[in-house]
Amino acid sequence: MRKFNRKPLMKNKYFIKLIYFVLIGIIANCVISYLARSIGLSVPVDHVGTILIAILGGPFTGVLVGFFSVLLSTVLAGYGIAVIDIGNAINGAILGLLVGFLANYGWFKKFWKTVVAGIGIVLIYSIILMLNITYVREALAYPATVPMDFMTTIWFVFLDKMTVVIVVWVFLKLIGTTLLENIAWRKANLTPPINTQKLGTKLAEIPVMGPVWRKLVRLITIFYLDYIVPLQKDDDTIQSTSQIDTLGEGQYMFNQYRGYSFRLPANIVEWSKVKVQLLIGTIQFAGANPDLINKETIAKDLNLGIDEVTKRINKMYNDHLLLLPTDAALQTVGFGLFYMIIKLKKRVSPERKREISTMIRDNDYICTSFETKGDYDFFMGAHIISIDNLYKNVLKSLYNLPELEELTLLPVQRMLRQERMNHWDMKNEFWRETAIINGEFEKLEKIQKVLDKTDLQIIQSMMKKKDIAEYLNVGFLSKKRESGEKLLHVLDEKRLFVCPVFLNWMKLNYQPYFFAVKFNDKMDSDRKIVLADELVENYPEFNIALQVSDTSYDLFLGTYQGLSDIKDVKGILQSVDEIVKVSEMVATKQHRMWTVKMEEKNWGECVMMWE
Repeated sequence: MRKFNRKPLMKNKYFIKLIYFVLIGIIANCVISYLARSIGLSVPVDHVGTILIAILGGPFTGVLVGFFSVLLSTVLAGYGIAVIDIGNAINGAILGLLVGFLANYGWFKKFWKTVVAGIGIVLIYSIILMLNITYVREALAYPATVPMDFMTTIWFVFLDKMTVVIVVWVFLKLIGTTLLENIAWRKANLTPPINTQKLGTKLAEIPVMGPVWRKLVRLITIFYLDYIVPLQKDDDTIQSTSQIDTLGEGQYMFNQYRGYSFRLPANIVEWSKVKVQLLIGTIQFAGANPDLINKETIAKDLNLGIDEVTKRINKMYNDHLLLLPTDAALQTVGFGLFYMIIKLKKRVSPERKREISTMIRDNDYICTSFETKGDYDFFMGAHIISIDNLYKNVLKSLYNLPELEELTLLPVQRMLRQERMNHWDMKNEFWRETAIINGEFEKLEKIQKVLDKTDLQIIQSMMKKKDIAEYLNVGFLSKKRESGEKLLHVLDEKRLFVCPVFLNWMKLNYQPYFFAVKFNDKMDSDRKIVLADELVENYPEFNIALQVSDTSYDLFLGTYQGLSDIKDVKGILQSVDEIVKVSEMVATKQHRMWTVKMEEKNWGECVMMWE
């Protein structure tokens, strides 16, 4: 077999990348220096490219950029190259050498190290600059214009180089590392990128800035998907997510045995991408925006005019009857989903219960909450990273209530169905299908007066399973349809989120009715999974189905009183021999649905805490 010598090819690639790096740095220096002069800055900021390329490529690339960019800037400015220009070029080369050397030893990874490194660079660079000025003025009698006073020189250099060092570090921290990591020679030199998911949610929590930021997220998403993503290479290193073998290979998307805060490698790789967080964040914040809905698909399905569909959907949104909330897969984000049911003591007055209800409503860590009556007084939940944080931010205030009789945690093991829509832990064949019982919409038409037959047909059309790009309005997310569709299809294929249709039952004359179900203690885990699947697959009456673990119950189910026959639903549960206990409660009020507020004055506002 003929052997090929790869060394010349590798050398060619090295020199090509070296030229590429140096050109980027020189162009950055010249352009930014020109802009600084154009707007009248008192400091030159002429070595942004030098510092950036020295961090990305090391000392050698920093030397080349620092030296040649000074000479090129002089030529482009229309001046001849004088002795002092060569001295300045040497200063630039020394700056690149210093930054590259310090970067190789990790001095630009953390902010405090960057500040210390910057101070060191300022001192050394100032000494070298003074020596250069002294040589030019005394040895060559050249009329240098830079101040001779050493302290003045240090201050001048500090304003210039220290500012540039910090600006470059902030750039890398925010987006530079994410954008340039694939081309950097010295990846170890780069500061770890900021947690963009945490940054986004923290900004959304700020009282004044939050509402502005939530709207700005969409604009950032459009810009990122349309102009940044096309420059990035697709990451195909992980082809698929884990699938369960014990219960039938290929039947499920995710491992069914996980506990809370379980995180799958393939999903976290996808979720960590900025474009994914931006897209899902935009969809989450837009739950109360009718423009998120693909109205063209509905109009075509019902043979209605697009204007008619738009007018009716807008009215349903404005009347607080309709939402499109978003839920992200537990396996993706890595948080635990802790639902819970709360029972108050018997003699608690209605007024005191309302006060406790308000306390629960106003806790932004509680993402979903219902006021109920029956065996329990509240049903609610929190997406949160650890049990410690759950206790500190949610449970502690509840346990401190003297009126508390019982609090039962329901840590979610499998998300099967919510708001009629099948979630990611259903078998693959049932993914994102909507469960509707026979005659449900006919009953709904009779029991309320705010939605007419055409409105209900539009809602039914929205609930039909369809391609994700036909379900959501891609144009709302990206001006380049192909880019937006591609990302949506990836997220849908990997089961990263759902956006079911939410109808405001509080205005439609029916009520959620919940069942906390306990199986026989002798049942093994496989049988519990199979039994839960059988109940949910065969009975669309259950519009919510959560399999829970590490608690006194095994399954949490819900139906709609007023649309389903509660007696028949109870009969379904009574027919299952393995069910040994059922607790019941009916909702009287809902405060939130997956971080989206339900009360009239804040209807549709999405509040996501970092937890």
